[in-house]
Amino acid sequence: MYVEQSWLRKASETQELFWIDECEEVSRRSMGTKAPEDSKNIAISEEPTATDFRTALKIGVANTPKKERSIRLRLWWAANDPIRTGKQTVPIDSDWAENLEAFIALLDQENDDERLVLAEVAREVGDFSAAWQLLNDRDDEYSQFLRALIRSNDTKVRKIILPAF
Repeated sequence: MYVEQSWLRKASETQELFWIDECEEVSRRSMGTKAPEDSKNIAISEEPTATDFRTALKIGVANTPKKERSIRLRLWWAANDPIRTGKQTVPIDSDWAENLEAFIALLDQENDDERLVLAEVAREVGDFSAAWQLLNDRDDEYSQFLRALIRSNDTKVRKIILPAF
């Protein structure tokens, strides 16, 4: 599946959104080692919220297609989180469909991972024939799971359950 770490961050103190790849490196340490004494002055960042992702799109923080794709992916996941946790049954964000349409336009159908994401988006919005076509040349556990949902016309956000490898 198409998984990437969020590289858009929010400064805890200022609430400013920034890209980690645009930051100046001030310190580096190996995992599990103690932080140097001078690192106490380094600002802490946090994961942006759905509102932050919307703001980032509005103010032009997504200044490349790759960055816009990253933000739109995270916004999609953020809209689905309340469904996954049982707090909602359907997405209630007014911009949910608009975000998915823009996200689809940024994905490459020739890329195997991105085609899988396109199939999942198509299924979630109810375009079952497109979702099925996107899975045409795949026969892995994830595509089999998606096909079962497509056959039953299921648009609900689902936890992905794959057999053990």
